[in-house]
Amino acid sequence: MVKIKRTEKIKTKLPIVLYGKDFWENVVNWDYLVDIGTISPEDLNLFHISDNIEDTFKYVTEYIEKNALKGPNF
Repeated sequence: MVKIKRTEKIKTKLPIVLYGKDFWENVVNWDYLVDIGTISPEDLNLFHISDNIEDTFKYVTEYIEKNALKGPNF
């Protein structure tokens, strides 16, 4: 997903939620990906990692409102 964003193939900002903190923080070494240049430090802001449904809902709805995403075509 990050690669698609970096190549500008997706023009619309989309909220990306990775559900299951323990899983994602153990499976992906985010700092290492930044260190070797696979992703930029700014790319880390593309993801929201959560274990909580309410937190996830709040993140997605605030993201949609903040970025003025509307309808199926955005």
